[in-house]
Amino acid sequence: MFSSPVVIASAVTYLLMVLAWRFHRPRVWHVTIMAVCMLYDLCVPFYLFFARHWMHLLFDKGEILDFLVWMHVGLDILLFVIYALQIRAGLQLWRGVPGVRETHRQQGNVIIVVRFLVLLSGALLAPK
Repeated sequence: MFSSPVVIASAVTYLLMVLAWRFHRPRVWHVTIMAVCMLYDLCVPFYLFFARHWMHLLFDKGEILDFLVWMHVGLDILLFVIYALQIRAGLQLWRGVPGVRETHRQQGNVIIVVRFLVLLSGALLAPK
């Protein structure tokens, strides 16, 4: 379950993201780590699409009807939407717009939880 290289890399980037979330005072470090983790998350679907035999798994084996597949896709879409909102709030915070800090903090909390669920569902879907 957790032996796939993509799952291991995702777990490492998740731990980095949690560290950057927890130790947010050095802002340049925080922004750099978060941006790298978000870029990694954006690149993983493209890697999986081009490097795996998803058409065979999803359509020939019938896994397209599996609830866990749809839950994982839905969580990914939710994560990307929250990323967009978080980036917008972060840029406003960087520019000094008042009242954005609490929104940015709450979105960060949601990202940590949703990204953990994406990691867990991806690990369950990973080839054995």
